[in-house]
Amino acid sequence: MKLKDSKVLTLDRETLLNRVFAHPYYSSMLTKDQSSGNIKVATKKAVTNLLKMLNDSILHSQLTDADYESANKIDVTNN
Repeated sequence: MKLKDSKVLTLDRETLLNRVFAHPYYSSMLTKDQSSGNIKVATKKAVTNLLKMLNDSILHSQLTDADYESANKIDVTNN
C-alpha cells in the first residue's frame, strides 16, 4: 500500500465521503453508518475494502467502461 502518498488522504472529510458513496464500485463495497454518516468498518473484509479505497486501487477505464483493481499507478497527467 502506498498510503503515505495518497491523494485520497488530502481530501477533506465531506468531499471524501461524498466521492466514496457516489462512486459505483466503492459505494457497493463500503457501508455507510446511518447515524454518523461515516464509513462503517465492522469486518476484516470492510478493512480490506477501506484500504483499497484509501490507496485508490480501483480505476475506471473510459476506453472499456470497466473497473479494474490496480496497485501500480503512474500519474500520466503531468507528463
